Amino acid sequence: MQVKSCFTKTRLPGAGPHELIHTNMRKRIIYILFTGILFSLNTVYGQKTETNSEGYTYFYYDNGNIASEGILRDGKPDGYWKTYYESGVLKSEGNRKNFLLDSLWTFYNEQGKPVLQINYKNGKKNGNRTTYREKEYTEEYFV
Repeated sequence: MQVKSCFTKTRLPGAGPHELIHTNMRKRIIYILFTGILFSLNTVYGQKTETNSEGYTYFYYDNGNIASEGILRDGKPDGYWKTYYESGVLKSEGNRKNFLLDSLWTFYNEQGKPVLQINYKNGKKNGNRTTYREKEYTEEYFV
């Protein structure tokens, strides 16, 4: 992936426009978190499935809860998809177009609160990426 430009800013509650925090460590942590989430979305451990290679499909955890759901086309995910934690709480949601990430994807923690939102176009980051923390958020913009 090649990023032409990326602008990062972190806002603290009550901070003025000139009180931005820039840290390489935060970028690294976000990258590691995001990479881990993506790998976990693409790995299915011990999941049962109700599927054929076409149409709406459910994947299940061994405990019976839904692991993921969405449309398969030619045996591959396409269209709107949701993934869940084993507890049943929503983990991520977004759209795929021609099997590639292509929309605003939102990732949630195990309490169901958003932790990351990323815009994709044709499988590549495009536009805003927002990371949410307890009392602050970080915005990045990809061109």
